[in-house]
This record gives sequence, C-alpha cells and structure tokens, in this order.
Amino acid sequence: MNDIAICLPKKQNLNKTANMLKSISFPVIGYTEDNRSYRIQIEMENVRGKILNEEDIVTQVAIGNYDMGICGSDHVQEYLAKFKDSSLKVLKNIAKTGKKIYACCHLSIEKSHNWEEYVSHFNQNFLPMRIVSEYPHLSETFAISHKIQRYVIFPSKGRTENYPPEHAEIVILPITEDMSINALGLKPLDLILDTTLCVIINQKKYESKDLSSVIDYFAKLENKL
Repeated sequence: MNDIAICLPKKQNLNKTANMLKSISFPVIGYTEDNRSYRIQIEMENVRGKILNEEDIVTQVAIGNYDMGICGSDHVQEYLAKFKDSSLKVLKNIAKTGKKIYACCHLSIEKSHNWEEYVSHFNQNFLPMRIVSEYPHLSETFAISHKIQRYVIFPSKGRTENYPPEHAEIVILPITEDMSINALGLKPLDLILDTTLCVIINQKKYESKDLSSVIDYFAKLENKL
C-alpha cells in the first residue's frame, strides 16, 4: 500500500493539535474528542489517518506501520532511550505542551540529607534506590547520569507521587502548569525534559517514499516554542 499513513494524538494534546492543523487548513475530518472510532478522514489523495495514544504513535511510526505522526517529545525520548538506533526521527518541534518531566524525592529528604549525601549513603551501603515512573528508560538514563550504583525501576502509571518515601526514593513524573511539586510532598532533583509537541517520521519511509504532500502542509506549522 502506497498511501501515506499518519497518526494524531488522543487525549491531552488532541485539542492543541486540532487547532494547529486547523490554522494551516489541513483537510482532516473527524479529529475530535467525541470520535470513538478513532478513524479520521483526510481529504487528500492517498492519505489516511488514525487517532492513537501518544506512546503508540511513537511505536507505530518507529516500526513503519505509519509514516508520520504528531506526539509529545516525552514519548519520543522514552522510546529512543531504549532503541537508540531506531528509524524514528523528529522532523519538527511545533509547540510547548505545558508539561515538564521532573525527577523528585520526598520533601523530608532535604531535612536530613542533601542529594549528594543521600546518593552516597545508598552507594556506600550497597543499597538499591527504588525509582518509580511511567518513563522507565528515561529513569535508567537518570540513574546512570547521577552515578546511582544500584537501582530498581518500577514502571507505573497514575499517581506515582504517592510512592515516596515508603515505597520509593525517587519518582520521575510529568508536572503540568497547574500542578505544584511542593504541594505533592516532593522536592525536585532534576528537570529531565521540557516537553514539546513534535512531528515525527520514520526515516526509512522518508527516504524511500514521497511524503511531500503531507510534509508541505506540516512545514506551515508555526513554531510556538
């Protein structure tokens, strides 16, 4: 099949993406929150599309089931942290998402240790640090870069802020503009990623297939970073 296959995000970034596509008169029909078939009509010859979860968009574009997509950079970086030689590439960053990924510990830690002393205590006593996150591969990158010698990563979605201090030493979680890290009982250790909305492509498809009809549209997307 020579159709150009694209996928667009569900949930948090749907309205932002829909408004940006409307601003460039991209001919998509059915890209709305109440579309439960998750199929969209694109009024261009040989172009088809679907609405997917963002982590699925990354996977589907990376393995070549879809040629292009739009999603948050957090899911892109999480995927590339595991599959560094992937054909997944970012074509363009187009907007802030209002979401930042932080590594945090419990507020009580700052009263008894600074962060360096805390890590040293675990390293010297051969204790594993427990890290809870919906981003397990970014969590591993964090642990290595901060010289945490022993760590256990527990993948988890949902309210990861509730794990410290009893069930985790560190959580790596998304913080949106309407949230307060301090109000969650956490202390920020590191800003891992200020996420953006981005256009992604499969590099092999980009090199072997004419995607210009869609890329020419997406090139009009104004960079709102």
